[in-house]
Amino acid sequence: MGDVVGSWSRARLLMLRLGLPPLLVAGMLTAAAGSADAQGTGQPPILRAAQSAILRLSHQPFAVAFTPDGHYAYVANGDADSGLATVFDATPFPPQMVANVAVGNQPTAVAVTPDGRYAYVASDVLNTVSVIDTTASPPHVVATVAVSGNPVAVAMAPAGHYAYVASATSSIISVIDTTASPPQVVATVSVHGAPDSVAFTPDGRYAYVVNGASSTVSVISAAIFPPAVVATVAIPGSPDAGPYALAITPDGHYAYVGSVNADTVSVIDTTASPLHVTATVAVPGSPGGGPDGIAFTPDGRLAYVTNFAGGPAVNVIDTTATPPRVAYTIELPTAAPVFGVAISPDGRFAYLAGGRPYSVSVVPVRPAAASASVLSADSVLTPLRVATTSLPQATVGAAYHATLAASGGLPRYRWSITSGSLPTGLRLHRATGTISGVPTQPGQAVFTVQATDSGNPPRSAAETRSVIVEGAPPPAATSQSLVIQLPAGTTVRLGTAPLGPLGTAAVSTDGAAANNGTTSPAVSAGGAAGKIAGDAPINVVPTLPPIPVGPTPKPRPAAAQGTSGGIAALPAVLGLAFGLTIGLGAALIALLRPTWFPARLSRRFDGMGRD
Repeated sequence: MGDVVGSWSRARLLMLRLGLPPLLVAGMLTAAAGSADAQGTGQPPILRAAQSAILRLSHQPFAVAFTPDGHYAYVANGDADSGLATVFDATPFPPQMVANVAVGNQPTAVAVTPDGRYAYVASDVLNTVSVIDTTASPPHVVATVAVSGNPVAVAMAPAGHYAYVASATSSIISVIDTTASPPQVVATVSVHGAPDSVAFTPDGRYAYVVNGASSTVSVISAAIFPPAVVATVAIPGSPDAGPYALAITPDGHYAYVGSVNADTVSVIDTTASPLHVTATVAVPGSPGGGPDGIAFTPDGRLAYVTNFAGGPAVNVIDTTATPPRVAYTIELPTAAPVFGVAISPDGRFAYLAGGRPYSVSVVPVRPAAASASVLSADSVLTPLRVATTSLPQATVGAAYHATLAASGGLPRYRWSITSGSLPTGLRLHRATGTISGVPTQPGQAVFTVQATDSGNPPRSAAETRSVIVEGAPPPAATSQSLVIQLPAGTTVRLGTAPLGPLGTAAVSTDGAAANNGTTSPAVSAGGAAGKIAGDAPINVVPTLPPIPVGPTPKPRPAAAQGTSGGIAALPAVLGLAFGLTIGLGAALIALLRPTWFPARLSRRFDGMGRD
């Protein structure tokens, strides 16, 4: 059997070099070796149809890596004609593709720097590592580092200073200084035959390298420079066991090594001296198509082990058991190969490179405890519920905004009103759960809101909620002043209550609303001010002083009398002067006529006298 299916590299080369479809390669391996009975006596429980999302790609994915914050997932598409790394936004569900980045041909591995700023993608054919700026929009390659010998794996030192790249045909580890500008290879480390995977301990002191051709693990001291191999651990089994997959527990205590041809996972105690394998876990699957990728949940309690040839797609190991054991397996609807695997930093989902041709399968992470032989997807997820317990009040004419929340089930959620209705003027956004708008009528609206998740089949949860709409608020108070200047003795009345005579009255209408909607004015007079409350409107009644009756007018001041009397006598004085002037002129003419008046004029005057 070893001669038929024993070379994992030969199976991978069939896919990479010839561009064979993943299902065809898996079928070749299964047909050559026969298939195992995954549900035989003593087999672990099976989780069927657990895919939460299928992320479609144009090429076959080989590896997945998350940014440390879990915002983005980078996928290396490693089939024959691919030169792309695909970026998914992992914050919504299902995740959304945001970019395809052109990298070296046949990218087979990807790793992200601890600060999340760069993604390093190894190209198996071009012997390069492409450096992607993850903060750019869109992400793009900012540097290319040349390496030798077909790079197939890359890992980041926890401190972020170095990237270790495993080259399968040259049997070396290239050390890239990620802080250099541009990044460059600053050292190489020789290992023992065809390195396929590399991983760092959490403290960054050691790098473990799986050598498929020699069935060994090389341990490199990364704390010294240049780095050097300080230990070698033999993997139990036949010489062609084919160790390939590698991951180190989050606490750094154990290294898990998956052997593709032996269908086992070997557990190395990294604290032992000398280092050695302390346990071997048999993983169900098609012989010769075993572990291709390993990833731990953030708490280290579970190890997800993918199977290249499927049947099942994933074995989930309970690392807390003594010895570790397969807690359950995951079968996907399509028996396509599954290569690499990554667990989201929040520990909720496992991203499987494969499971369907040219896709990434997203499955939920579930606890190790299981009693049923076949588990439904419902048993993986916490119950769906409407998390919003109450909604804020609304006001007529005022903009309203509130967002419903749900928990459990499988995000994303869809929202609907199944009974009752929202207040008039408000609406529900089905995708976001946002209630918004401007209510137009006061009152209380009672309705049933339902959340539906993205499961297959979908699950729903409903709760009755209400929104109280208050009436429109009173108009804002405005300051309006009416100042009335009245003569002395004027009486100001508020309703029927007189305030008495005032020298000068100032009445303003600013104040709070009274019961009848009128304002309560402020009144000031003679320097005194007061607030007049009540419902009665203001009546300003100018009461003039009484007019005296009698023949004798009130005497005026002397200055005023003299001035007005002189003006009134002026016409009489002018008339008298004019009369005196005419009379004197006529007398003078009569006296002088005999001596100097011509006769003709004299006769005229005489005639005038006779008439």
